[in-house]
Amino acid sequence: MTSRFAPSATDVETGSTSSGLMTRSPQPRRPKRRQWASTMPGRIALSFGLFFLVFLLLGMLRASNRGRNAGVTSKTPAVDSTNTGQPNLFTFSVVAEYDHDPKAFTQGFEVYQREQDEGRIQEPTFIESTGLRGQSTVREVAIATGEVIRSTALADQDFGEGITRLGSRLYQVTWQGPKMISYDVNDFSDKTVMSTHLKDGWGITNDGVNLIVGDSTHSLYFIDPKTTKMVKKIDVTDDGKPVTWLNELEWVDGLIYANIWQKECIVQIEPNTGNVVGWVELSGIIDKVKTESSSDLHQGRIDVLNGIAWDEVDSKLYITGKLWPKVYEIELRPLYVDSRNTNVEKMTASIRRKCIL
Repeated sequence: MTSRFAPSATDVETGSTSSGLMTRSPQPRRPKRRQWASTMPGRIALSFGLFFLVFLLLGMLRASNRGRNAGVTSKTPAVDSTNTGQPNLFTFSVVAEYDHDPKAFTQGFEVYQREQDEGRIQEPTFIESTGLRGQSTVREVAIATGEVIRSTALADQDFGEGITRLGSRLYQVTWQGPKMISYDVNDFSDKTVMSTHLKDGWGITNDGVNLIVGDSTHSLYFIDPKTTKMVKKIDVTDDGKPVTWLNELEWVDGLIYANIWQKECIVQIEPNTGNVVGWVELSGIIDKVKTESSSDLHQGRIDVLNGIAWDEVDSKLYITGKLWPKVYEIELRPLYVDSRNTNVEKMTASIRRKCIL
């Protein structure tokens, strides 16, 4: 701040300057006005005003950051579903881990929210479909312990694949055949064998109305659960390139999540167009499973990532794999926020090379 010089009060009152020259006739002393800010109430009010201003500015800054990252949460960040060129990119962090049957060849995986029983809230469980001929099952599993609560076996000739719950029914597809099996979610013995137009069954999920089934290609089929007739088909593409080997499927906040067979990747698919709107890069997850495995036997048996379960009530995302001794609750973390990041194209190209067979 620049100082401003003026005659002192004494000079004015005596009519002289610091040089000793007379400048004007003496003036009567004026009483000093007490500044409002120097009073105790004034100082309190001024301090409060400054505090409020700082608080307001911080609030505006937070709002700006929220706007920049709109829809981005730690577990299931929202994506731009209209994006057909640059998909959103995510990595992950592990929130919690749970025991899992290391003999379960997981093919279908989802969270089951039980109906309230006499006003008591029931703990959610996993519904899991396992594969391999002569070993395929449908089972309910306790999340916290990995304990199998109940289970039913498929016929020896059937190789179980994905499973999904729509209303009070479970729907399970089978490998290398058109067979679909429907179960009462509360009574696995109440089942109905159905047939689809598909020659192969891999993953299955639903949008609340139709079943959505994959057959290992880049196509997903929307099927009426009552008639098993195809309602529509979408082709999954990333910037025009087909994304094949879609494995286990899960409906998450209006998007279809899919494992890519033999890859540590999850693809996020817009269900109306088939456009890829996001990639979740899970590099290192299989090494983590092997490192934490309790025995050399388990390490040698651990197979591919294949299992996505979404708890829509508590917003929790779980993953597992074939013959994995662990289930992981994970959070998704954006690799970038907006297109101003100059490395977006390089990161996108790298993930596409890793995830698209």
